[in-house]
This record gives sequence, structure tokens and C-alpha cells, in this order.
Amino acid sequence: MNNYVFYFQGGTCGSFVKKLFGYYLYGQKLPVVNQQTGDSHYGPGLQHYHFSDLIPSSSKVVAISYDNDDIDLILAMEYEKASRPWLTENWVKAQQEYDQLLEYSSVEEMPDSVWFDIYRQRLRSWIEEQDWARFELVIEYKTILGLNDVDLNKQLATYFGVEPADEVYGSINDYRKIQEKLYSTYYNTPRKVLYTVGDSFTYGQELPNPEQQAWPVLLADRLGYRLINDGRPGVGNEYIVKQTIKAVAKYKPELVVVAWTSCGRQEHADEWGAYDIWPGCNSKKFENNQYKNRLELIKYITVNNNDEHEYRRWLRQVILLQSFLQNHGIEYIMCNVFDNQHRFGKHYRDNQGYYELIDHTKFVGWPNDGMVEWTYGTPHGPGGHPLEQGHERIAQEIARHI
Repeated sequence: MNNYVFYFQGGTCGSFVKKLFGYYLYGQKLPVVNQQTGDSHYGPGLQHYHFSDLIPSSSKVVAISYDNDDIDLILAMEYEKASRPWLTENWVKAQQEYDQLLEYSSVEEMPDSVWFDIYRQRLRSWIEEQDWARFELVIEYKTILGLNDVDLNKQLATYFGVEPADEVYGSINDYRKIQEKLYSTYYNTPRKVLYTVGDSFTYGQELPNPEQQAWPVLLADRLGYRLINDGRPGVGNEYIVKQTIKAVAKYKPELVVVAWTSCGRQEHADEWGAYDIWPGCNSKKFENNQYKNRLELIKYITVNNNDEHEYRRWLRQVILLQSFLQNHGIEYIMCNVFDNQHRFGKHYRDNQGYYELIDHTKFVGWPNDGMVEWTYGTPHGPGGHPLEQGHERIAQEIARHI
């Protein structure tokens, strides 16, 4: 029989973390979170304490730690759930304990700011008194809400010596979305930005709901980042390069994931704008008379393309874009979607100089694997695009290298 107990401030995510802990400890069900209050109450099993002197000496304590810059968020979360109900039921006792309350006849008459000022001082003192190092396991408050770089699911799974369960990531993400909706104005740490760019695989073509099921969304949810996804069906690598450059200037992302499409795709432009074509591509969308020059160009490059030139052009794009991201201090990951990885061996002899300039540690699957390989054996749509299971695999594979 275990002797785990939890130690945390009331109303500050403790019940949710207890439920996740119980999932790994006992195999219990994942938390169910109240959409209106953000609460996730726990059933019998693990006890919790708000005062350390009440904790039995033989206990293994799992503590939620706080910093001074968490205080305003703690106050916002705790007040409606804990302090206000206590003040309502114990107003006379509260007035005896806190002189600042004497001029008010009830909690309804008292401005919230009065209690916040009182409790803020208590929290500062309490935080300063804590010796977090003496506890069995310490989980930061910011980790629970996704306000730092620590993977909550991985921290719990590592403690138990197992791999992180994918379904736990979904539970954590749902919980964080509810908390952010309720309390985001009190968050003092803005979420980091994940920028993703690529073709239809990155857009999520053929998924029932790309906005929720595409791999960039799943990856952002897992990391706790805000997502900017520039995936577009049918685009080429010129699009990927120019959009990434624009995004770095506009969004200043902390992490960029570049999903390179086939190097055979080429961007051209005419009086109607830029467009992407490739040898043998479907020309139906250009059958309008005003696009007849585009049809002629498709026919020409289908007959007269140079396979190795296409590949070398892409290698140069990889080298130049990685240098751009490095020079701007941007963390990045690259990978292939399809086609490029299959040209590696074919053109190996004459391109070793390019290969040596590519940072393989930042290129997931280099040189022979990409999204096509990762999603092999999963359901695909009529157009050949991976569906939900495939996008989950892509997100998992990229996440492993971050």
C-alpha cells in the first residue's frame, strides 16, 4: 500500500494533478473537468493537505510549488473556489483575524481587492517558508498550466519509469484550455509561439476537422504553445522559404517546424499572381482560358525537367533556411513529407558537399524517412493524405526530437 499525499494551495490545480498521478499509480480514469469552474475533483484514494504540519511523517509528499510571480493567478483561481466560500461562512471569525475586514458588514460588501491584498501577503510569506527539496516529487504550478518548458506528462511518467501516455496529453490540453479561458488575463507568462509550414500534409487535407486534428495542432497542444500554421495544399518549397522568413519577422516564434514538400514543385508568377506547378501535375485548375500559358508551362517542364537540378535546388533551400533560422536564434526542426527522401541515394555521389552542410540533428528522419514513411499502415483519404491516426504519428515523431 502506498503512502503518497499531496500538498498544495487550495483551488490551484491540485485535484487535477492528483487525478493524473492516480492514472499512473493505480490505472484510474483521467480527470473530468468542469467547463464552467475548471475544477477536477478527485475521489477517494490520495489525500491532500494545505498545511505541512498536518502531513503524517511517513508520507511521500507530492508538492505543487509556487513562485512569487504566480501569486495573482493563484488569487484569481483560489478566491471563488476557496476563500470566498470560507469568508461567507466564517465572516465574524475572519473579522476577528483580519482588522482590514472590520469596516465591512459582509463579504458581499467587501471589495475583492481588500481580500486579495490580505491573501497576497500570506502567500508571499508561505512561499518563502517552503523547503521544496524535502518533498518526494515537486511539480511547478507553471508546469500544470503550460507556462514553462516542462512536459507535465513526461515528468509524471518518468517518475513511474514508464513512457508518457498519449491520452494524458489530451487530458492536459483540455484542462489548460479551460483554465486559460477562465484566467488568461492573470497569466504573467505569454505562451510561446510554434510556427509550422508545409503543404497539404501540414494543412491537414482530407481530415474531418483540420483545425483540431492536423499534426501542427496536436504538436502545439502537446508543447503548450500558441500555433501559427502556414500549411497550404499544393505549395512548393519556395512558398515554404518565403513564408518562414515573413513569419520570423512578424511572429518571432520560439520554434519553427519546416515540413519540406517535393523538390519537383516550382513556383512561378504571372499577371494573376504566384502559383506552384510540377512535372505531370494536375492541370484542371488552370483550364480557364486566362491560364493557358500555365498549361503550356506544365507541359514543358513535364517533358524537359531535370531531376537532379530539382533536388540540388532544394538542398540549397534547406541550407539557406537553416542558416537564416540559426542566425536569428530560432529553434527549428525540419523534415520531409514525400519524394525528397527517395532521391537521396539516387543523387548521393555528386551532392555530398551539400549533405555535409545540413545539420542532421535538426532534420527528423534524415536522410531516408519522412511523413509518408511515418504514416505507413494508417488510414488515408481518397487523395492519399493521412487521416487522424497518421497525424498523431507525425506529431509524436516530431515531438520526440524537440
